[in-house]
Amino acid sequence: MSGFEIIALLLATPQAIKQLIEFGKTMSRLSDRLRHPESLPEDLKCFGLESDNRRLARQIDISYRIYKSPHYDKADKDALDGDFKAFQQALVDANMIVNTLLEKGKIGRALNESRYMKKLADQVSLVGSRRRQFMETIDLVHIKDSLLSFAKLEAKWFTVSPDPLFTITETIQVFRCHLTEEVGEVKPHEGRFLLEMRKYDPYTKEEQEAKAKDLAETLSTVHGSDHILDCIGYVDLPASSRLGVVFAFPEGRGLFQSLDHYIQAQNTSKPSLDVRVKLCKALAAALLQVHTLQKPMVHKNINPSNMMLFLDGEKIPVDLLDEQPLFLINWQLSRAVSWATNWIGVSKWWMAVYQHPTRQIAREEKIYTLDHDIYSLGVCMIEILLWQPLIRFSDSGDPKAAGLLFDADPSIAANVPSDIATWDGPDSDKVAKALKCIAENMLPPIAGKMLSTTVLKCMNGLNEPKDALGAMFTSVVKDPLDRINI
Repeated sequence: MSGFEIIALLLATPQAIKQLIEFGKTMSRLSDRLRHPESLPEDLKCFGLESDNRRLARQIDISYRIYKSPHYDKADKDALDGDFKAFQQALVDANMIVNTLLEKGKIGRALNESRYMKKLADQVSLVGSRRRQFMETIDLVHIKDSLLSFAKLEAKWFTVSPDPLFTITETIQVFRCHLTEEVGEVKPHEGRFLLEMRKYDPYTKEEQEAKAKDLAETLSTVHGSDHILDCIGYVDLPASSRLGVVFAFPEGRGLFQSLDHYIQAQNTSKPSLDVRVKLCKALAAALLQVHTLQKPMVHKNINPSNMMLFLDGEKIPVDLLDEQPLFLINWQLSRAVSWATNWIGVSKWWMAVYQHPTRQIAREEKIYTLDHDIYSLGVCMIEILLWQPLIRFSDSGDPKAAGLLFDADPSIAANVPSDIATWDGPDSDKVAKALKCIAENMLPPIAGKMLSTTVLKCMNGLNEPKDALGAMFTSVVKDPLDRINI
């Protein structure tokens, strides 16, 4: 494999960025030539250049623009340049180790010697660490010096049309808006924006505004994400006594539809297993991003109605759904991991089925944790892989006793409480038992053992400390999903 010349940020042109990305992707492909590629740490993918290269390319582009801008401190620019070079050096050093293992037929012997594997594992870990440090520095510099980051959007910067174009839920609406200043990655334009609303009165405005500001600050650190919409701040709408956290639509995408809409539809065919697996991968990637933000968050409301596909056409065949970007929305219940809460998240029984059983009673038994989000991911994967809703809705939109929880095999349905619509306490454990029974019995013939096992691991909990859960989730859930190719 040819070498890679380490460059400074000043030379990080689009062509140079492409060369760096291709270098990393080639590094990942080299693992296929190893005798036991599955034994390598994360299959060399923690280089971060195989599955997340688009975000890395955007981040490098941001750092390049920061470096050339006269508005940023020299110390910040030097920090960025140093981190960028350290990341590249770690990648080059890893390449040297891999080439040593590959050349002259030594690989057969070398892989059996623990010292070679430890050296490679340590270097792979260092590459991931250097990459994360570089991207974190970009976010910190970008946050500190952006004039509008985290700001309340004043009328001179941002105007909202009086009436919504679409109402997704009572608290989520799409408006036509006009942004006059660049905010983060979002350039000035007039178009559709998604607003998540918080109602206030004179007594609660201060508290609600603090929550809106904190959410905007946290989500504004995400730039160019494939799964979290660009948040540009929050706006006060005094005419309706509401605060709106503002999200930009993905560029070139004006249409949208929830994943739940497609799963509920009875007049459409089931997408291929390949498409369904890719949707599961996208959801896992989205959840990992939420849990690994600079201020890690729990979403607390993971379900298919809060997974929005932004479409490039009005009628998208189900077998093209994986080509439509999927974003998590509805951050009303989300909070920082460090903020403990025992209060109920969702109270409607047909939404509570996605919640961990300890979170479905009037006053939860346990504080909401990252593991609870991961449980919800497992439930959603059951729906996606089987392409059947847990609860079927009538034509009028009312939930009814139909869907997977009611129409499954009698041995499974027997675990579902007859009074599910009014359950409390122990009944929620029966629902969880039924869901796990579905995963154990209905998933393997359709999705295979590996996928079924991954779903059950999500539902059984990873039981790791919160500072180690991201790494555990990556190795136990996300990486196995990424390795599945249908």
